[in-house]
Amino acid sequence: MNGPDDEVLDSRLVADISKFKRLFEEKARFHWEYYSELAYLRKQIYDTLKDSLRERAAPLQVSGWQRAVKYKYSLVPLNTTGSKADPGGRFNIGAIDSARFPIFPALYLASDKRTAMAELLGRDESGSTGLTPADLALTKETSITILAVSGKLESVLDVRDPKNLVPFVNLVRDFKLSAR
Repeated sequence: MNGPDDEVLDSRLVADISKFKRLFEEKARFHWEYYSELAYLRKQIYDTLKDSLRERAAPLQVSGWQRAVKYKYSLVPLNTTGSKADPGGRFNIGAIDSARFPIFPALYLASDKRTAMAELLGRDESGSTGLTPADLALTKETSITILAVSGKLESVLDVRDPKNLVPFVNLVRDFKLSAR
């Protein structure tokens, strides 16, 4: 069921724009205060939180995994510069506050070529327009390099397995938020 705040702005009066702007600012302020309070609580037990995740991490041997890069990066295919792009790469949130939320490098690897291409191009199949993912990314298929990567990662946390997050959840589940 739609409420009055769910209606399309175009169906409203111009006079309502300031009301919606105020409502948006109130919601944005609430979410920022909520996020900040949780960030503060996490900071209080930061080392313990890191240890809870580190304890569940394990080495991972990869063989023949795939990495897709644009041709200009072919000579440095393991370079992580793109993951630190601002506004945020696919893994980072961007340069919000580098003192509190440092940007860090991420290496994007996939277990198969299709996923590696989707990671590079942002999708893995053509849409209803008939344009390919490369077309939509303004990239020529011939300007993509795909390579196989093999090696050992010393510490990997598989967040798909809920058991690996239990110690972390046990630490944060009892956080007490202020009434505000």
